[in-house]
Parts: sequence; C-alpha cells; structure tokens
Amino acid sequence: DVGIPLAKWVSSGSRQHTNKRGRTDDSDYIKRAEQKFNEGFDYVLFGHLHRPALKKMGDKIYVNLGDWMKLFTYAVFDGEELELLKWEK
Repeated sequence: DVGIPLAKWVSSGSRQHTNKRGRTDDSDYIKRAEQKFNEGFDYVLFGHLHRPALKKMGDKIYVNLGDWMKLFTYAVFDGEELELLKWEK
C-alpha cells in the first residue's frame, strides 16, 4: 500500500538533491527512513540513488538497493536478517 506513493515521493524530489557532480545526497532518504522507523517499521528500502548502502540505525536498517544494471546489487531478507549483496558474474 505504501510502495507506489513512496516511489512517487522519492522520484518527484530527486532532481532537487543532485549535486554538481551528479551525485545524489541520501540525507533526505535517511530522514524519510527515520520517519518510517518512528511509525514502527524495522526496515526501509529505497532503490533510486544508484549507490548501494546499508546503514544500521539502532535496531533498524536503512537500505538503498543501488543499481542492478551496472553494480548488480540487490537485497535478500531471510525472515530474520537483511543483507545487501552483489551479483557475481
């Protein structure tokens, strides 16, 4: 229920956060993740920055999936733990 609205929110603001080198600052994504953590979520995943990241924030986890087309990064959740992995060719 939150996936599409969340994707629209991220997409609409992304161009505002790209610096001169074309890199995107993830601070707004982390703030949004903190909001979701405060609502009771344990994990928040994003996939828009094209830079993989996994950050433990207390007992919660923020993940940016990175880029499947060039970096080949993906996440796996086994029911207990979430990992950010890289597909090896």
